[in-house]
Amino acid sequence: MRKKILKNINFNLKNFLPFNAKIVFGFSGGADSVVLLDILLKFYKKNQIIVCHFNHQIRGKLSDRDYIFVKDFCNERGLKLFYKSENIKILAKKKKMGLEEMGRKRRRLFFEEVYKKVEADTVILAHHQDDQVETFLMRLARGTSLNGMECMKINDGIYFRPMLYASKKDILEYINLNCLKFMQDDSNFDTNFTRNFIRLELLPKLKQLNPKFNDSISNLISNVSDVNSYLDYQINYFRENFLYEFKKLKVLKLNSEILETRSLFKSLIYKVLIDDLNAGDDINSKNLDDIIKLTYSTKSSGQVHLSNGLIVEKGYKNIFFYNSNELYPEHFKYNFSYKKYKKNFFEFNFEKKNKMETNCSYLQVNSPEEIIIRLNKPGDKIFYSKKKKMKKLHDIFINEKIPKFIRPYVPVVEYRGEIIKVIGTKAKSFFESQSNEKNVISLRYCSKLLEVIL
Repeated sequence: MRKKILKNINFNLKNFLPFNAKIVFGFSGGADSVVLLDILLKFYKKNQIIVCHFNHQIRGKLSDRDYIFVKDFCNERGLKLFYKSENIKILAKKKKMGLEEMGRKRRRLFFEEVYKKVEADTVILAHHQDDQVETFLMRLARGTSLNGMECMKINDGIYFRPMLYASKKDILEYINLNCLKFMQDDSNFDTNFTRNFIRLELLPKLKQLNPKFNDSISNLISNVSDVNSYLDYQINYFRENFLYEFKKLKVLKLNSEILETRSLFKSLIYKVLIDDLNAGDDINSKNLDDIIKLTYSTKSSGQVHLSNGLIVEKGYKNIFFYNSNELYPEHFKYNFSYKKYKKNFFEFNFEKKNKMETNCSYLQVNSPEEIIIRLNKPGDKIFYSKKKKMKKLHDIFINEKIPKFIRPYVPVVEYRGEIIKVIGTKAKSFFESQSNEKNVISLRYCSKLLEVIL
């Protein structure tokens, strides 16, 4: 059994990691991480391995005991140790997140900070086959997609799991054969945690039906992975051709090619949420179904609210992905000048030139110094056309099919208390003129976002 696990891990290390790699290792002090670190020391030099231990402060003195064990383990073997301690209960309550979710999020953040600091090649985690099966059942029970069913990968970005196909049984046998000490986490026996309930209550019953249940699930995950590889090829084509990025905003242009196959479109949405918005385990099957339902509906607009401020919004033939905690209109009010301004998704500036050009408006005003530029607000109206008719900006946005998402970001030009230009729209005010007339100034503007979505 010792040879089996060594052979398995050695194969993964040789295939995915160079012999001179610098490694950040997530070390809890539990049996899994003790075994993997012991094996890593057989293949890599001590100065290649940087150990990280994260204290969640959930188990009081027992958490401190684990840290002491980890520190002694590293000192005895001459390994460099990074340590961080945070009160996960307080953070989870503050952010309205589950303990497991918050713990994973903060732990990963710590690993990635060390990874950058030491300029490592990878972060190695000690997940194994039983962890994979538990994750699969958790996602299946909650509702998931084909992508979600793939669960953890051996090689996943900066993260590397060389022990993913080793069973817990193999790990414990390795521990006994090598007389290794490890720390037991008593919270692993608390069935109030979903993962523990699955491991202690559900899996034993499933293994009564099929003693090789773990192997069956592992094979299923492998088959799902093959299907997802094909889907990824198709999805990458759509991402490269129809997905646009504007800082903290992602925009997907809808067309018949994208919408032709619902299952493929669903996988595309999932990939954008996971890869581009770091949604992680927050996304479930119902979320995806709600997004699909909205996209294929006859509604011109609508929103699907996900956890932690993530929003997927439809606006005519566009899907917007963003986090409302990170992206919102930045208010401003500028007096007239010839400076160039870049605010939200718009760029604009006044010029003395009066040559006719695209993306320019020519405003006939007697006192340019009385001009201001600001964000539009509810109830705004524009002094519209030569008929001196007032028109609501809301109606202009609808007529020009400007999605609801971008409307709060649209700047307006105000002169003596009246709006004389809505930047980025075709609407012409009473004050707009030809370039060759007197008292005319030119307003140059640009919005790459509007160019994409309109």
